[in-house]
Amino acid sequence: CYRWSSTRPEVASIEVVEQDSRQCSQKAIVQARSSQPTRLTSIILAEDVMTGQVLRCDAIVDIIHDIHIVSTTKELYLEDSPLQLKIQALDSEGNTFSTLAGLAFEWTIMKDPEANGVSDTHNALRILKFSESTYIPPSYIMKMEKIAKQGDIVLVSGMKTGSSKLKARIEESFYKNVLAAEVRLFILENILLSPAYDIYLLVGMSVQYKVQKIRQGKITALMMPSDQYELQLQNNTFSPEGDTAWPIAKLDQATSTVTALQRGQTNIVLDHKRISMQGAS
Repeated sequence: CYRWSSTRPEVASIEVVEQDSRQCSQKAIVQARSSQPTRLTSIILAEDVMTGQVLRCDAIVDIIHDIHIVSTTKELYLEDSPLQLKIQALDSEGNTFSTLAGLAFEWTIMKDPEANGVSDTHNALRILKFSESTYIPPSYIMKMEKIAKQGDIVLVSGMKTGSSKLKARIEESFYKNVLAAEVRLFILENILLSPAYDIYLLVGMSVQYKVQKIRQGKITALMMPSDQYELQLQNNTFSPEGDTAWPIAKLDQATSTVTALQRGQTNIVLDHKRISMQGAS
């Protein structure tokens, strides 16, 4: 059990949690107090009431200079688990802040200007509350949601195929000059090509591909040709100069059939016509 103190409480204050009758605790909340536009440090001390041993750490309080949105991926699948996004904040020297707990952010979905003329791309994405999901966020996020505030962590879910941009800015007026962070997200159907393994063909032989999609755990066939998707052959030339007069294989779009024309290797990919990335290969 420890007694807690801060050498500069005007920089970083201590709030003891679950204090017992000996006026000590194993937990404490450190809160930044300084609002000066400079880097300040306070030493946090925790003294063991039984042994007198003192633990210490430095609490560095600084000003946010830049923010970014980070995630494990930029691709979401329809009717799949939500994607968690988090804000990373940096000081003027590029150091990353350890926590942004309690700082309010405004998250908004924007139209993607690179979405090839699709007018309602902002409707492809939805911001979820953690209370609407099975995810368990940090306790401060739940407290902020209860007062209709957003923190540094949010969940997003795909509503329909396309792409959207998500923007986040700090609500605190002190940081009005910090540029908002943006990220572009792709919402895709869970698409499979069948067969999904390497195919070895003799010259003149053919293989027919099927396009399948997974929804609610069920696999269904997608009719090809499609308004949304298109099969393409890549690296399909035998000539080192890339002369298309020497193709390795040919693709019949009407039947999704690939026929081998000469020795070599080519890749078949499935492109989404409205999104500039490949959905499956």
